[in-house]
Amino acid sequence: MQTPAVSHQNIIVAMWSEMDRWVVPASALLGGTLPDGWEIAKVGEVLKLVTERIQVEPGREYKMAGVRWYGEGVFHRETVPGQKLSAKYIAPLKPAAFIYNRLFGWKA
Repeated sequence: MQTPAVSHQNIIVAMWSEMDRWVVPASALLGGTLPDGWEIAKVGEVLKLVTERIQVEPGREYKMAGVRWYGEGVFHRETVPGQKLSAKYIAPLKPAAFIYNRLFGWKA
């Protein structure tokens, strides 16, 4: 039995278990229809890419984030001293950011 998508105001939620490589099947979208005035959009049309970077400092520690598969969320992976990071710049996390796993994004 499929769980239908749920909408609340201007937010639509579809169950990750119903997704196929981030492609929302029509059956997961409120029975195949959207509310009046709504339209399907690409992620890049509704989100802004964070481009802010900070320079890594050797004497500072950085909390690294990980992203669990299948929509299970972001977690604190480890804390790494700056001198052990191979990157010269890193992007700080922002509140309400959409974060995804680049390597396993297809796993939701």
